[in-house]
Amino acid sequence: MGIILASQSPRRKELLELAGIEHRVIVSQVDEILDEDLDVAGQVQDLAIQKACAVAELFPQETIIGADTIVVFGGKILGKPKNEEDAFNMLKSLSGRKHQVMTGVSIINKDKELLTSFVNITEVEFYNVTDEWILNYIQSGEPMDNYDNIVKFIELLTDEHGLHISQRNLTVSTCGLVPRMKQLADLKLQITLALSLHASSQEKRKELMPVANSYELSEVLDACRYYFDKTGRRITFEYSLVGGVNDTDEDAERLVKLVSGMNCHINLIPVNPIKERDYVQSDHEEILKFKNKLEKNGINVTIRREMGADIDGACGQLRKSFIDKSNEQP
Repeated sequence: MGIILASQSPRRKELLELAGIEHRVIVSQVDEILDEDLDVAGQVQDLAIQKACAVAELFPQETIIGADTIVVFGGKILGKPKNEEDAFNMLKSLSGRKHQVMTGVSIINKDKELLTSFVNITEVEFYNVTDEWILNYIQSGEPMDNYDNIVKFIELLTDEHGLHISQRNLTVSTCGLVPRMKQLADLKLQITLALSLHASSQEKRKELMPVANSYELSEVLDACRYYFDKTGRRITFEYSLVGGVNDTDEDAERLVKLVSGMNCHINLIPVNPIKERDYVQSDHEEILKFKNKLEKNGINVTIRREMGADIDGACGQLRKSFIDKSNEQP
């Protein structure tokens, strides 16, 4: 008889491992819709039962442990932040204050009998963090240059005593610091790793990204494969399309060969113009042509929706605008 944990919480997995209990993790897809006006604890318990039942249907000869956790603060259920401002306000309101962590657990045996089901409610105090500390993690920067703190921040967001956001809802983006990518992979977290690729050859990447002078493209891609082997998480490649620079048919063909055989997704980003560079955005027809060539070769690809360019608030523009204004101040 096997045991399946119908939860992706690293804490619960660790407890089973410490107890010497062999198990597998199968994450069930259950709509987590909660109503604050109803009995929240009862709803969490129902979710745990639903998760266990969903997995039990797929694996009838296994014992299933279903679990779900939510965080309640000030009578409100805390969900996933909608944007950076929402994330800042959420962390600021929680700093140094107590909140409730409600965890529902249910166990179903191989005969599909519900052996037990309960809710544990714990009152915990959130880490005491300053506004500056919060901003350091919300604003721009290379995460891998601040590796120790980014790992702590992931724990803060995903821990049951923190915001308890699913690791699968988090993405860490990097320009490609190979040693840190492998170090992150060894943690076997369930976050998504996004690589700023932006070119299909080492020479062209060196033109676009200074970091390419330190790490060969082959090294970076090997680190991506290592991350997938360790975590099982699909890699995201960010590819900014610059008109006449990296958007040609030859670029698309090289990119296809570059990621061939990898479990990946490519996010095409029409470049946003900034004053200190003469980069221009690819024509809409060229962008679609590039996308179609990748798709015809079986590669998952999307085009990022453009927002904020008209007010210099798009990706890459806001940082430059802020620096310019800061330099103008006496």
